[in-house]
Amino acid sequence: INDIKDPDKFGSWALRIVFTKSMDVLRLNSKNRKRKEQYSNEQERLKGEEVDIEPLKTKLLDAIKALPAHQQMVIKLFYVEDYNLKEIAELLTINVGTVKSRLFHARETLKQTLKQYNYENK
Repeated sequence: INDIKDPDKFGSWALRIVFTKSMDVLRLNSKNRKRKEQYSNEQERLKGEEVDIEPLKTKLLDAIKALPAHQQMVIKLFYVEDYNLKEIAELLTINVGTVKSRLFHARETLKQTLKQYNYENK
C-alpha cells in the first residue's frame, strides 16, 4: 500500500474489491433464493399429488444413518449446513477431490437404497 502514490489508484483498487465481494454475496443470496423456491415448488407439487412423504423421509434418514460416518458427515455439511466443497474440505482437512468422491458414493448408495423402495427420481 505504501507503494501507491496516487490516491485515485488506491480508491479504485479498494472499490473493485468491495464490488467483487458484493457480487459474491448477491450471487450466494440468489442461489439460496432459488433453492428455497425449488423446495417450495416441490412441496406444493407433493401436496397437489396427495403423496404421503413421511415414509420417504423415514427411509431416507435410515439410509443416511446406514452410510459410513465419513459419508454421513459430507452429506450433512453439504445438504443441511449448506457448506460448499472447498469449505467442507477445509473443515475436515481433506482434499476437495475426496469430498467430491465421498458425496458421489453417498449419493449413489442413497439412490440405490431408495430405488429399492420405488422412490426413484422422476
